[in-house]
Formats: sequence, structure tokens, C-alpha cells
Amino acid sequence: MVLLILRIGLLLLWIIQPPVRTQTSISAASVLLIESFLFVILSKSEHTRSTRPSSLLCLYFLFSLGLDFVRMRTLVKMQFDTLISSFYAADMAIKASLLFLEAQNKRAYFSGPDRDRPPQEISGVLNRSVFWWLNSLFLQGN
Repeated sequence: MVLLILRIGLLLLWIIQPPVRTQTSISAASVLLIESFLFVILSKSEHTRSTRPSSLLCLYFLFSLGLDFVRMRTLVKMQFDTLISSFYAADMAIKASLLFLEAQNKRAYFSGPDRDRPPQEISGVLNRSVFWWLNSLFLQGN
């Protein structure tokens, strides 16, 4: 919800400040707002229907954070409007937080036989890519 409110504010800032906007500023801010609504819908459906974290959301957050970092660097180098730059920085921080939260496993929410699932079944794409779920096994074996 915080991301939605932030992006509504960003859209309003682009609408209010005509001297600094380009031809695509308002449309890009509108797409970001629609994207936020899709995050909420996809996250809710993935959380209720899957035993592992959403691979699609995690990969998208990683990819978009890389692109957002480039956008922030450009805004800072151009000495762009500080309020809009601050909104983009807050957007990046919220996305990083959402990535961290989305990558967490859901074992605490399981009941019955689902609690005994092996770690590789409930690990997200980030944990599986670096075999993070094997750390407890290595510590026990050591």
C-alpha cells in the first residue's frame, strides 16, 4: 500500500510540475502506478496458492532495482528536482524491502504435513540459485 501511495504522489508531481517533465514522464508514472496494482494482485495470488515464494516477483524486483539504480544515478547527475528524486529513492527502498519480504519462505504459515516439506521445495528462486537452503546441512555436518 505504501508503494501505491508513493506512486500516486509521483504521478501527481509529474502532473503539477510542467517545466521539468518530458513527453513520456506522465505516461511512465502511470505505468508505474498500474504496475503497483499488479504487484498486489500477483503477490496475493502467489502467496495463497504456492508453497514457495514468487519467482516471478523476485526476479522482476531484482531486474527493476538494477534499472532503478541507473535512473537514480541519472537523476542525481542531472541535478534533477530533489522532490522527484526523493520519491524515486523511496520507491527503490520500498522495492528492496518488498524483494526481501517476498523472498522469505512460508514455513511459518504451513500446517499439518506441509510443515515437514524439505527446504528445496519451499525455497524461493534466490535461495535456490545460491543453494542457501544447504547452509543448515553444512553446519550440522561440520
